Amino acid sequence: MFELTNFLDLTGMDDPLAKIYITTKKLPNFALLCFLSTVAQLQKIQYSKFIDGLVCKKLGDGVDSHCFIIGIITLLRQFHCDETTRYLEYLSQYICSYVGPGFTWTAKTTDLPQEAINGCFFLENFLYISKTDRKVVESFIPAFTMAEFRKTIH
Repeated sequence: MFELTNFLDLTGMDDPLAKIYITTKKLPNFALLCFLSTVAQLQKIQYSKFIDGLVCKKLGDGVDSHCFIIGIITLLRQFHCDETTRYLEYLSQYICSYVGPGFTWTAKTTDLPQEAINGCFFLENFLYISKTDRKVVESFIPAFTMAEFRKTIH
């Protein structure tokens, strides 16, 4: 079996994002730590319609959102799946804090706040790359918010 695994790795017939590289013990507040590092990076990037992706606000920041998403996914895979669910819950709460009850839709506010757009785009890419079921997030974030996000970017 070990030789078969090596052969599949060398031929590219594996899924490195699904691999568990180390076994870990439960760490308290690990999902919160991952979420806070995500929020720190989300402050440095913004959604660009031109490339349909997240780009740096400042040229010198050097943040690559796609690589960051893959890193967070790989890091969370090393822990129990409850940590990923908790991380998604924190991220959903962050998005809802910008579009929640305090946000009012008027004729002048046709777009979501930039922070909500960044968070929604990050969340959609996270779900797509990690192959996480969308129903996990639907229990934390209203479907209306994601629908408005999709209308805003298209």
